[in-house]
Amino acid sequence: MNPQEVQEAIAHAPTGRLKELADRCLLDAEAEVVSRPRQALVMARVKETVDGEVFNLGEVLVTGCEVSLGGEPGWAMVLDHDPERALCAAVVDAASRRGGDGVQAELEGLLAEARGARKARWAGVQPTRVSFEEMS
Repeated sequence: MNPQEVQEAIAHAPTGRLKELADRCLLDAEAEVVSRPRQALVMARVKETVDGEVFNLGEVLVTGCEVSLGGEPGWAMVLDHDPERALCAAVVDAASRRGGDGVQAELEGLLAEARGARKARWAGVQPTRVSFEEMS
């Protein structure tokens, strides 16, 4: 898995499954919290669909955390005030960089589930899609 896929899998993982995976990762390596979970506000930037211009939509509350797992760095930022999820996500990120522990296989399964759920949601709304034609 490439780093973007790892982050996508972590982002969409249910909190319970993410916590279980982080707990398993901590069995084999010692973790050090480099930067404890803390809240911050980040700017949400979006692209306007007509002209394609980027603008600032507003600030979003996030929780960030950084760890070292057996010497491998891990970092995470999650939406809202959720220190436990941020810490677990950082541990899993570090474990994915270390390799082993079956972390990659677990993340691949989580990613497949997330993509399958997204595909099912899109299939559910497809019948309501409207196609517009441009008039000149």
